[in-house]
Amino acid sequence: MRAAALAGAAALIAGAAAAPAPQDISVVNNAKVTNTLTTTYTKTKTVKETAVSITTTTKTITATDKTIQTITTTIGSGYTGVLPTVTVTASCPAPTTVTVTRTTGSSTSVATTLTTTLLAQQVSPTGHANPGLADLAAKVRDGIYFGTAVDYPGTNAGNDPIYLNVAQDNHEFNQWTPANTMKYFATEPQNGVFDFSGGDAFMALASKNGTRRVRCHNLIWHSQVPDWVNNGNWTADSLTAVMERHIERLMLHWGDQCLHWDVVNEALADGATPGGNPWRTGSVWQRFIGPTFVEKAFRKASQVKRDNNLTVGLYYNDYSIEWPGTKTTNAAILAYNLTQAGIAIDGIGAQSHFTIGGSPPVRTFMDTLANYTNKVNQVTGKNLDVAITELDIRGTLPISREQQIQQFYDYGNATQACALTQGCVGITLWDFDDTYSWIPYTFPGQGWAHPWFLPANGTELVKKIAYDGIRNGLTNGTAL
Repeated sequence: MRAAALAGAAALIAGAAAAPAPQDISVVNNAKVTNTLTTTYTKTKTVKETAVSITTTTKTITATDKTIQTITTTIGSGYTGVLPTVTVTASCPAPTTVTVTRTTGSSTSVATTLTTTLLAQQVSPTGHANPGLADLAAKVRDGIYFGTAVDYPGTNAGNDPIYLNVAQDNHEFNQWTPANTMKYFATEPQNGVFDFSGGDAFMALASKNGTRRVRCHNLIWHSQVPDWVNNGNWTADSLTAVMERHIERLMLHWGDQCLHWDVVNEALADGATPGGNPWRTGSVWQRFIGPTFVEKAFRKASQVKRDNNLTVGLYYNDYSIEWPGTKTTNAAILAYNLTQAGIAIDGIGAQSHFTIGGSPPVRTFMDTLANYTNKVNQVTGKNLDVAITELDIRGTLPISREQQIQQFYDYGNATQACALTQGCVGITLWDFDDTYSWIPYTFPGQGWAHPWFLPANGTELVKKIAYDGIRNGLTNGTAL
């Protein structure tokens, strides 16, 4: 753990150092809550319970409050025995000694399991942060956005008022990305038969209760391609014509409603070696057209943009290009070669799907983003834009207290890297709420990847401590 802990995380880290296996206790002082205590009770065999003392440093009670705060949590309905209590007492000012005493009054006891969800501290008593994430991003540089992917249509997200209450809050998000509804399978399900209904519904929802810019995603990808494309008997020329038609129809339909288009998604190979083949193999585009499909796709998008006086930015988008390596170098070379050939490419999208503890340090991430902008500058004298396009940070379940604190730093590092890179135009979360996350389906046993969660059905969404990490990153609060 870093020596200089951030405000909000410092007390939690200090508590961890003071006791080898601490139980996390929250102290509630009127309307101020820094984190919550979730207590689960189950009926078990008779056990002896003794007092346990935990010494921790906390900022949950202000130094000016000299009274003793006592909170008693009792078991609710469903247990017929003598009800034990958990009493937490704390005296001010900090540092505070917290004593937890468990008592029983019958031969049958109740085993108490204490687990903690660390919540965001930088919120008002009503739970609404002001300024929100989009507000803070705009203060970094004029025009910087902070957004989220929304999987609608396709999930219930667009009909979920609890979800939309946050998604449509312009203080938090002033940009949306369609998670699936503009992909090839959804927009051209049959050869030459286009279906824009899902994308139009998304655009309508994105513009409701505010104005949100939309990163349109995506035109050409190896995945989520309809069977008629994957199983067709193509020549290079016939598949190129189909690909170009698809690009043109989508770009013309949505025009400058799209802030950006991810023209080509994930065409570079994982594990490529210097001087070796840089391209992902096996896709229908590679099999029939070859690696020139990337150049042809961008050339067509560039032509459509020019001929129709569009302002939409044309992006190459990929994962694992956020730190130095062969794939990252190949992404920079791709942008350089397109620019040198006179083909428009306006930006690189760094997806940024990370694991807790597995994201690049701020300085490394900054240098990588800056390298993309500088590479094209060598040709045009104009920097290439970069964006963090699909940010999430997942962990192995169940998520521990230590993982939550590390996630706080990881989100802070990623957002600060963009904040400190002149060419970074915005950050998009790949959804913000665990309810509609793609992570558990793609990575079984993993989750907790997003800054909000739903404690129980019918409740409002709650911000995790990861939210504070994002806020600190946007305000340059996370240490390098």
